[in-house]
Amino acid sequence: MLASGKEADCSLTPDDALEFASQTAANFGVGPSRTVAFDSRLANRIRKLWTVEKTRERLKELAKTRPLTMTELDAFEKASKEVESKRSSKTNQSGE
Repeated sequence: MLASGKEADCSLTPDDALEFASQTAANFGVGPSRTVAFDSRLANRIRKLWTVEKTRERLKELAKTRPLTMTELDAFEKASKEVESKRSSKTNQSGE
């Protein structure tokens, strides 16, 4: 459809569309389809962490390497607290 509201001819075939979609998915790193159970506790925990921009970016990087599970989130939060504790400690030492 054109901005004028008129329909335009399109020579895009279903095979062309599939090829484009497949290439685009590959460029974004989309893997094969799979069926998984939805875990609302896990989703809510990720959603809560996702609200902090710095945390969101680190979670995105982690999710690229492996599935986010409760165990992964436990380790992620523990490491984040340790990093923050070290930062606070250094700030306190330098400010004294």
